[in-house]
Amino acid sequence: MSAIINYAKKDYEAKITELESYNKLLEGHLTKMETYKSQIKEFWEDDNAETTIEILQAVIVRTKRTMSQVDDNLIFYRNIVTKMGGVGSATDDLLKTALGAIGAL
Repeated sequence: MSAIINYAKKDYEAKITELESYNKLLEGHLTKMETYKSQIKEFWEDDNAETTIEILQAVIVRTKRTMSQVDDNLIFYRNIVTKMGGVGSATDDLLKTALGAIGAL
């Protein structure tokens, strides 16, 4: 026996909005990290500073790439949820038609 979990469209929209807010929060943190990276040489002048800057840059690039993938997924999810609303209406119409046909028998 399989369990079917039903979520309303608004539940999906709320989760998508929550993910968007996390992405915005991460964007703010990333901006701060880039600022800190640019200030490292003001207080730290040795080979370790250069290594740290290179590591931070690599992490920033990977994070931006991941954020871009999250943005693409959010667009995909929004499209699915939009289509989901139409599916519910079409299903309701089909059920009404079927029930009407059964009632006419």
